[in-house]
Amino acid sequence: MTARNPMRTFASYIMRGHATAILIAAVFTLLSLLVPPLMQISAAVIALVTLRNSAQYGLSVILGAGIAAGVFAWVLMSGLRPGMGVIIAAWAASWLPVWLAANVLRATRSISLALGMAAALGIAAVVFVNIVIGDTTAWWRAVLATAFQPVISGEGAAISPGDIDAFLDALASLMTGMIGGAIVIGVMTSLFIGRWWQAILYNPGGFGAEFQGLRIGRQFSIFAVVVTAVMMMGPEAATSMASDVVIVLMATYLFAGLALAHAAAAAKNASSAWLISLYGLLFVLPQLVIVLASAGFTDSWMDLRRYLRPGRKPTA
Repeated sequence: MTARNPMRTFASYIMRGHATAILIAAVFTLLSLLVPPLMQISAAVIALVTLRNSAQYGLSVILGAGIAAGVFAWVLMSGLRPGMGVIIAAWAASWLPVWLAANVLRATRSISLALGMAAALGIAAVVFVNIVIGDTTAWWRAVLATAFQPVISGEGAAISPGDIDAFLDALASLMTGMIGGAIVIGVMTSLFIGRWWQAILYNPGGFGAEFQGLRIGRQFSIFAVVVTAVMMMGPEAATSMASDVVIVLMATYLFAGLALAHAAAAAKNASSAWLISLYGLLFVLPQLVIVLASAGFTDSWMDLRRYLRPGRKPTA
């Protein structure tokens, strides 16, 4: 008798019905207040029920989970404001973007188009912040100065005030783009978890093949080239926003690069330890993001997977 797959059991439990999906999404939303990454699991529940059932079903779970999370927060935190904060944060930052991407994937069966939707959301957030705030670097510099005030004013600090100022200046210039990139990464991570659960339940092995085939189209890459050119050579008023958008694009191409790495590992029958090491290095060496994103960008033009196909000798 074979042992049951715990992820399959969990996914099967989510699919029992509305009430179960609502409860799990709400509970993981509250737990994410203590452990933020758990919000990805909450949003993955939305992705799974939307992919398997319908847009309307997913939306009803969002509404129900929002109300449930708000009630739980109101009871546990003794106030209406914390409850409303939990609802708004869950809807705006996680559930609705994942729901939109899941609907694109459900309608088109194209994981690339779903990634494009996530990228569009990240870019829209960046553009919105730039329009509303204007000088985002100065705004973030003030916010970060307040956040790091205890470090800056502390006596006997190991880091000099000049080094702290230089660090805050560099970080402030990246913050808006990093938030846009985080939207892409968050949406796609939850969508992939939901798609993986769906495959475990109804199409074993299907998600692996689907992810390995992820490749960004040339039209999107042309847009990326234009934005990069504006960042490097455009008017000063546009370079800041273009720089933020480039960070979002880098997060987008990161997934294409990871998909290429998974395809290479599958083609070479490489050990799973190879991929585990790759993901581990991403946390240790953030520069690897640039390498993987560059590989994903190159693949959009050259179809690097053709070099992995057995029995073929690709020509230039």
